[in-house]
Amino acid sequence: MDNPNPKFIYSIITIYGVVIVLNHLSHIGIGDDDMSLTFILLTAVFLGPIIGFIWYYLLGALFKWVGSLLGEKGSYRDLRLTLVCYAIPSVVLLGLWIISLILFGIDNFNKSSVEIPIIFFLIVGPITLLIIIWSIVILVNCFSETHKFSKKKALLLSLIYLPFYWIGL
Repeated sequence: MDNPNPKFIYSIITIYGVVIVLNHLSHIGIGDDDMSLTFILLTAVFLGPIIGFIWYYLLGALFKWVGSLLGEKGSYRDLRLTLVCYAIPSVVLLGLWIISLILFGIDNFNKSSVEIPIIFFLIVGPITLLIIIWSIVILVNCFSETHKFSKKKALLLSLIYLPFYWIGL
């Protein structure tokens, strides 16, 4: 990605941010608090881009700093582009979210709901796992290329991202 289109970058960051917010709202069971589906979706649409851009700039700076401790050669811009590449599979996750929202509506955000059939989880779970693995492979390869690192060193730098992934960023 030598000179990527800024619209492409901003679109991916926005989609990734919306997915982060939807995942978080689902995880905390916000639907149990009598929030309407409309309110939840509007929250994701408005907060998603903000969260996406915070993620993009903050993690780019973190990876630049940690990479410099490891003797990296990548620029801050290139590291942010690495994050964009990492986030591209989130487009598929948004597609899964849309299907789930059409099928199950507010039940996606209820912790106590049993309305979502187990078969849906048996289908979506492996797809989500593959997307996560796909994203990590992209991240490791992009770090290796950006920093001129070995794949082992790039994997080490990628592992630094895991705590951020588990908290929803």
